Amino acid sequence: MFYMHKGDIDAAISRFQDAIRLRSTFAKPRLLLAEAYEKKSDKASALKYYKEYLQVYPKAPDAKKIQNKIDKLSGK
Repeated sequence: MFYMHKGDIDAAISRFQDAIRLRSTFAKPRLLLAEAYEKKSDKASALKYYKEYLQVYPKAPDAKKIQNKIDKLSGK
């Protein structure tokens, strides 16, 4: 999050990916990755990580909001 706040999205992405490697069942880094990629206008990667977030955390309190983002990025 430090790098996101500084505006260094690439460094943030690297740290979020490290977090996923260390704890594969941890959903939050996937959500943060999706948001970071969305900021970089990388829709394909954002979509991938939003979907993974819901796979890892299907009962997420923000699941409906995330599904709406997936639909929007998918062009639905």
